[in-house]
Amino acid sequence: MIIAINILLVESDSGRVRLYSLIFCVYSLMSLQSLKEIIEELPKFNQVEILKILKKSSNVTINENKNGIFVNLSLIDEEVIQEIRQYVEYVSKQSEALDKIENETSSISEMYFG
Repeated sequence: MIIAINILLVESDSGRVRLYSLIFCVYSLMSLQSLKEIIEELPKFNQVEILKILKKSSNVTINENKNGIFVNLSLIDEEVIQEIRQYVEYVSKQSEALDKIENETSSISEMYFG
């Protein structure tokens, strides 16, 4: 990713384009970092589903040892990253919906039985 930033800066002759390229690359790195942190916080079941997504791609290197499974997200194709992001968004929306239902159920239960 850093090499890509250097190439973009050298090939660009407009200060405006250079700034845009730099911001885009930094955003991509931050996005991968936040994705990693979200995945680490997910329950094991969801992490296994993400591992299944990763295993579908033939060019993903998965390293496993006694501490867990490790994947270098910066080397994965953008299509695979996008599929993982979509899955994480699905899990997040599902969790929010379940929390909302639980809160409504608790509120109704408290109102009528509490």
